[in-house]
Amino acid sequence: MKTSTLIAAAVLAAALLWSRRSEAATGETVDYFSSDDGNPYMPDMPVGGGGDAAPSDYLGAFLYMLQCAEVGQRKVENGTSYQTFYGGSLFADMSDHPVITGEKVGVLLSAETCRRAGLGPGCVSTAAGGYQITRPTWDQVRAAGSWGGRLPDFGPESQDEAARRILILCGALPLVERGELTGALARASSRWASLPGSTAGQGGHSFITVAGWFNSALG
Repeated sequence: MKTSTLIAAAVLAAALLWSRRSEAATGETVDYFSSDDGNPYMPDMPVGGGGDAAPSDYLGAFLYMLQCAEVGQRKVENGTSYQTFYGGSLFADMSDHPVITGEKVGVLLSAETCRRAGLGPGCVSTAAGGYQITRPTWDQVRAAGSWGGRLPDFGPESQDEAARRILILCGALPLVERGELTGALARASSRWASLPGSTAGQGGHSFITVAGWFNSALG
């Protein structure tokens, strides 16, 4: 079975498990906790099933957590996460990144957000899909390499595989596959602004919130 298929199956299983656990809940998860100095609370403690899960299970749970953090739990549960563009609008054509197909154009960001990203005023976001992958990052991870062949489209399986490749680029994948959530988040936060520890200034979630998604997906 292809790696992308295994990842997709793991993400789907995580989504179904979380959905069953939250049937009686209403609205989005809002359990955001911070330390006394206002920074996200990220305790140095083992998280994630006690080390008895398979690497693909940990990866599926981490990818599910990423989608919840990036586009919201509700979009993950209703199946629209993979078609979500920056700001919340949806796109239909998944033959390629929506900026490449022309269905979407970059969204203008604030001067402060541009500054934090090391860019000048007037920068735009082209983040798209369940993992909010920008066009330049997509061009990079879509290409064939030591991680696998060229991705055929911007569909769910391709997005899952692209996210795995981004985890390789930031050095987080080995930690993810061992269930070492704290260390994995520290590295992945350099790529995803929604994660605790990110310096992008876009309202990253707390450690307790993302750990809740991760551990509940693992069951």
